[in-house]
Amino acid sequence: MERPVIPMSFEAYAVMERPFGWKVEYWDGHARLSPRSIGVTTKLNLNLRNLSYNHNLVPVSPDYRDRMMAGYLETFSESVEFCGWPSESIAESAAKDIGNYFSGKRGEPLSASVLALAPGDQVLAGLALVIHRPNYGAYMDLLYVRPEFQRQGVGTAMLNWAIAQLVESGFPTLSSRYHICNEPSRRWHHRHGFEDEYDCYYARLKVGWYDMEIWRREQLGLTAGLDDLRRERDRWAAQVDPADLDAF
Repeated sequence: MERPVIPMSFEAYAVMERPFGWKVEYWDGHARLSPRSIGVTTKLNLNLRNLSYNHNLVPVSPDYRDRMMAGYLETFSESVEFCGWPSESIAESAAKDIGNYFSGKRGEPLSASVLALAPGDQVLAGLALVIHRPNYGAYMDLLYVRPEFQRQGVGTAMLNWAIAQLVESGFPTLSSRYHICNEPSRRWHHRHGFEDEYDCYYARLKVGWYDMEIWRREQLGLTAGLDDLRRERDRWAAQVDPADLDAF
């Protein structure tokens, strides 16, 4: 995924709508957008769910390592998490992340980790790696569904598998993390009952975004919805020390 570069005048740039979580800069007659490298931690209280699915789910093993890395590269090459990264660097990240899982470097691998295989063959459709981290408990260290298998319930099936294994093992919660600019991932987590745990920096970003959006609309004479924006701005500001806002 390439960083968005949009030709426009500086006057247009000054009042352009900024997507939340993105850094927006201007030079040489172009607005240039870069996603901030920030994740949002989110947690799910566990209970058993309907385990119906159409894909073959199998436990993770080193035998699938090459297919796991190939799926990682294919899935994340056009994702916001690796915006602006060359393919070689994404491949290195795949080898590192999957190698760290098997070595236990980031946490103890759990039996809740699962692979989804396409019906009737051995094509890898998706992957969910779950580990035990001392400060989190059960933690979704990596989750992806290859592009051609997305929106077919693969991610939901893997989550349900993981939940069943974790409940049986006595884990009360599952933590995960999504990129601040990955709106589909945010919606997926929320749809499945995950609740976000925001930190102070995230709240400060929200306040800054609302301040900018309120100013932008005022400059353009767009008064509809301003009161709602101000209320949201104040709600986030209440979660931040005033001294932190002054220094932001």
